[in-house]
Amino acid sequence: DVAVALACYGAGSMAVALTAPAVLDRIPDRTFMRAGAVLLSAGLAGAFALLAIPGTCSAAPTPTSPSPLPATAPVPWPWR
Repeated sequence: DVAVALACYGAGSMAVALTAPAVLDRIPDRTFMRAGAVLLSAGLAGAFALLAIPGTCSAAPTPTSPSPLPATAPVPWPWR
């Protein structure tokens, strides 16, 4: 999961770095930055809305799903 998130972050950064010079030749800087802020805000709001729906996030167990961790005895520390 972390590797996919880092890959998406890197791909997005590369896409902006490669397209920004061509776009900035045609539109003003302020318009480009505002569009990026709106896109980022919409993406974060969408991710929050998706994760707020019960059952869509596999990292947090819901009351209806079993725990992903096995029920085992605690492992003693090496120095005991």
